[in-house]
Amino acid sequence: MKSTMDTNMIGPIIRVPISVQEKTIAHIRHCGTNHEEGLVAWSGIMRTGQLIVRNAIVPSNGVIKEYMSLRFSDETIEQMADDILSKGEKLIAQVHSHPFEAFHSETDNQFPLVHRKGFLSIVIPYFGKSGFEDFNEFRVYEYVQNNEWIELDLRLANKRFDLEGRKNGAA
Repeated sequence: MKSTMDTNMIGPIIRVPISVQEKTIAHIRHCGTNHEEGLVAWSGIMRTGQLIVRNAIVPSNGVIKEYMSLRFSDETIEQMADDILSKGEKLIAQVHSHPFEAFHSETDNQFPLVHRKGFLSIVIPYFGKSGFEDFNEFRVYEYVQNNEWIELDLRLANKRFDLEGRKNGAA
């Protein structure tokens, strides 16, 4: 994995409504009560140069749990992709939790929902204990190519994400 992305290299703004934040963090916390990582997919549309997240997708089955990690099964990803495409949306990000600090593990690098340039992987620490109010503790990674990810530094992540209900760039 490369080091952090330069703040001059900014992609589209990602708007995340409160409803998506709430559904995401509720699932992450629910999984955390069982000391398990949670995994959510975000889909949405591109409009006027911004990615608008419309849905937090929490499949009811098809999650493969392995030692200290999880991922969606291939069948679940296919079903999710069909559903997303039928709505005219695209997969924007995967959001998952870790029991302690946020970082991108080798499993995260190798098994994202998709290998597509610009796809985002957001890691939430401490099973989402502080929710999106503690966004500065999250880690955001962007897929480049060939299983290569770049971590967005804090300033860039705060510029890229417009979290409804939170001032952009709040520290």
